[in-house]
Amino acid sequence: MIKKLVVFFSLLFIGSIQSQDLITTKESDTILCKIQRVKKEHIYFMFKKDGVYQSSIIEKSKVIDYTIQQNPSFKISSDSLPGYEKSPKHLFAINFGISYDPVDAYPNLDDYQKELSTGVRFEGNYTYYFKNSIGIGLAISYFSTNAQENNVINTDVNGNQVVADLSNDVSTFFIGPMYAVRYLSPNKRNMFIWNTAIGYLSFKDVQVFNSEIETTGKGFGGFFSLGYNYGINDKLSIGLQVGVTSLLTDKFTIDDGNDKIKIELPDDERFFGSAHMDFSIGLRYSIIE
Repeated sequence: MIKKLVVFFSLLFIGSIQSQDLITTKESDTILCKIQRVKKEHIYFMFKKDGVYQSSIIEKSKVIDYTIQQNPSFKISSDSLPGYEKSPKHLFAINFGISYDPVDAYPNLDDYQKELSTGVRFEGNYTYYFKNSIGIGLAISYFSTNAQENNVINTDVNGNQVVADLSNDVSTFFIGPMYAVRYLSPNKRNMFIWNTAIGYLSFKDVQVFNSEIETTGKGFGGFFSLGYNYGINDKLSIGLQVGVTSLLTDKFTIDDGNDKIKIELPDDERFFGSAHMDFSIGLRYSIIE
C-alpha cells in the first residue's frame, strides 16, 4: 500500500514538473521555466518570481541538460510578462478642426464658393474597448460654415434680373453609436484608430437672397475617421484625424416662409454641406482598469 502511494505521488510530482521546461546546471540546480529560444552559446528563458515572470539567460557551458516539454496547457498570461503595460479600456476624445465640401454650388462666385466650402467642426466621442483592439462607443459632431457676398446679380423665376446681397448659413449635427478598431504601440500610449459610426444626422441651410429660404434634411448619417494618438503620458494624448461625414438621404424640405416643399434629389445630386471631409486635432483622455 505504501509503495503504491509513493509511486502515485512520484508520478504526480513528475507530472507537475513536466508541465514546465527544465534546465539542469552543472551546479546541480534545477530551473523550472519556459524556454523561449536556444542559441549556439546561450539559452533564453523565463521563470516565475513573486508571481511575475522574469526574462533571463544562461550560458550553455553551465548547463548539463535542458528539456522542452512543448506542453500546450502551460501558458504565460500577458499581464505576467516583464514590461507588460495594460491597455486603456475607456477613451474620451474632443476634436476641433475644419471641414471641406468639394461641391461647386456657386461656379460664378469663386470667392464666395471658397469661403462657403470650408467651415469649422467640433466632435466629441467616448469608446469602451471590450477587447484589446476593438471597442464600441458614441460619437457627436457639429459642422458650421457661412459666407456673404454683396450686390450679387441673379435672375428670378420671372426672368427679371435681381441685385441683392447673398448669404448662406449651413450647419449639420450628428450623433450615433460608434465601432472602433485600434492598433496599439508596445507602450500602449500611441495608437492608430479607425472609427465608424452610423446614426442620426440633421442638415440645415439658411439662404438669403432678396428673401430667406431654409432647406433642411434629416435621417441616417455616416461618420468615418482614421486617426493617430500620440501619448503624452499614461492618460493624456494628442490626436490627429481625417474623416468623412455624410447625410444618407436624398429627401429635403424647402421653406420660403409661405410654403414648405418636400423634394427628392436624384442619386447623383445633393445639397451643399450635406457631406464634407473632416480634418481635426484634439485631446484624448484614457482610463486604465
